[in-house]
Formats: sequence, C-alpha cells, structure tokens
Amino acid sequence: MAIIMFLIESEFKFENMRISAFLIYIIVFGLGGLWSGLSRIDQVDSIYLSLINNDDILRGLETLQAGETWDHENLVIHSENDGSLVVRNDLYWFEEDGVSPAKLND
Repeated sequence: MAIIMFLIESEFKFENMRISAFLIYIIVFGLGGLWSGLSRIDQVDSIYLSLINNDDILRGLETLQAGETWDHENLVIHSENDGSLVVRNDLYWFEEDGVSPAKLND
C-alpha cells in the first residue's frame, strides 16, 4: 500500500518522486500494519485462552469419558464404541423418520 500511495502521489513521474515521501509512507504503513497484526494476535490469543480456561469444556470432556452424551450450545456430541466422536449440529440434524416439510421450514 505504501508503494502504491507513493506512486499515486508522485503521479508516476520520476521527477515528482521524493525519497522523504517514500520513507514517510513506508513508516506510516509499517506502523499501521504492525499495530494491526499485534492487535489480531492479541485477539486470537484471548479467544484461545478463554477456550483453555472454559469449565464447560472440561465438564463436557468428563461427560464424554463417562460414556454419556454432551450437549454444548447447539452441538450434540457422543462417543461411539470404536472410540470415534460423533458431533452433530442439533439445529440441522433430523432423524430419518422425523423429516417433514414443516420441520424443514423451522
């Protein structure tokens, strides 16, 4: 972006290009990009830490280890006999005998 802005400002003419303007664009866009990247890293890190420290997830894992079904928000999770987990979205999951046009509209 800094280079594009520099070229537009100089009207793509070599005689209008100043190194000081180029350095200012590089510094401004560089600092903006650094700030944006660090804020995004902080945001993702806080989401990760909230998942690690979530007691609901720990209780859900204990429920699964006990062989029971765990309902988390709109997800239904249960363990199969072969050790695999079945995760389904309860909002979009229909048993074969329960599918009807009225239910699909809901």
